[in-house]
Amino acid sequence: MSEELTNQYPAWQEEIRAAQTAIRKELAAEEMKSLEQAAWLDLRLGALLEGALELYGIELSETPTVNEVTLDRIRFIIDRYSKNADGTPALLKPLANGNERYEFDLEVVYALEGEYAKEHDRLEQHWAFIKTLSIRHDPDNPDWEQEKAQLADAIDEVTRDGQAFMVRVDGWKALPASQPTPEEQLTSNLRLLIRQIIREETSSEDAW
Repeated sequence: MSEELTNQYPAWQEEIRAAQTAIRKELAAEEMKSLEQAAWLDLRLGALLEGALELYGIELSETPTVNEVTLDRIRFIIDRYSKNADGTPALLKPLANGNERYEFDLEVVYALEGEYAKEHDRLEQHWAFIKTLSIRHDPDNPDWEQEKAQLADAIDEVTRDGQAFMVRVDGWKALPASQPTPEEQLTSNLRLLIRQIIREETSSEDAW
């Protein structure tokens, strides 16, 4: 038992405080390990995302350090991915016949910004402006024209929906402020009158 711990707590708590300290150290070590694993996975998925976009002819200036990259408001994310024999994430999935196949899901999102993102979150429309492409492609086939066209269609769809939402938000902002009902106005006037009476009574008492 440390002298600091002994001085901090009564002697009768010595054993339970020692156990508390030991458990906290174990939890801290587990949390650090979890954070390291998450960071490693982020880096790996960032590299996978870069590789997936290259299949579409989209070159990134640098490898993402997380599973997300945004280009002109279009955000890409690897939603589902394959795994190597050792369990590490991969774009190619080993098949039972010994061959491999590209097998992953690419998520395409129209990324709202600023006040539009805040309004989107306020309405809890987290499902909107997202299109997921499920890729199943033979690596021996160099023709990705169909997948490229599907990606272009997905970008058009999420862009159309995202921009339509922005137009709606702009329309809401342009609406005149709602006027109070007669009942609300009467209540407000009564509150003002009561406050005025209280102030006058207080001033009269102070004068005495």
